[in-house]
Amino acid sequence: MAKAGKYSLKEKLKVDELYDNYMGLPPRQQGLVAAGIILGLIILILIPVTCASTRLSNLQKKITDHEKNVGSVLVKINEYNSVKAKVKVIESKILPANQVNLRSKIDAVAAQLGVSGSIDIGNPNDKPGEEYTETTSKVRVSKLPLLQVIELISTLEKQTDISLHVRSLTINPTYANRALFDGDFEVSTVAKSKEEGGSEK
Repeated sequence: MAKAGKYSLKEKLKVDELYDNYMGLPPRQQGLVAAGIILGLIILILIPVTCASTRLSNLQKKITDHEKNVGSVLVKINEYNSVKAKVKVIESKILPANQVNLRSKIDAVAAQLGVSGSIDIGNPNDKPGEEYTETTSKVRVSKLPLLQVIELISTLEKQTDISLHVRSLTINPTYANRALFDGDFEVSTVAKSKEEGGSEK
């Protein structure tokens, strides 16, 4: 027994009747109807595809923007870690003031390079601050080959246990021997104004 209210799609649309009506139309009207049907089908297909394409494009843009933001954050994190590592290295070379003897350090480097007899080290000059003290010594080199002067300066600045900086360099060849040089420069370092225990120097 057939259930009421349930018809096939063909019965609902009355395809045979529609087809007969269509075939009974003049050729011109048949062409217009066919064109309308085709246009309708195209619209029905294109609208969902266009919507899906737009949504996909927006999603891809969001993903791209997110990846850029993540990449930017990672770059900043790497930059921060790099700076943090450099600061840590510098801080490891900043000793308490009572552990810094700049003149002795310069003399030790000169002795290591075998040029102690060719340099004169001035008395250190301190510029105390609330947290750090800058100490500077003037150094004069006499009758040294240019390569030895460069080696002395380079070795001073490459010390791993203390941070030394060379500045205000002047250098000139000697009159007696143009292959030898006289020069002046300053060596500075920074130390903690307070000792590790927190008491003043």
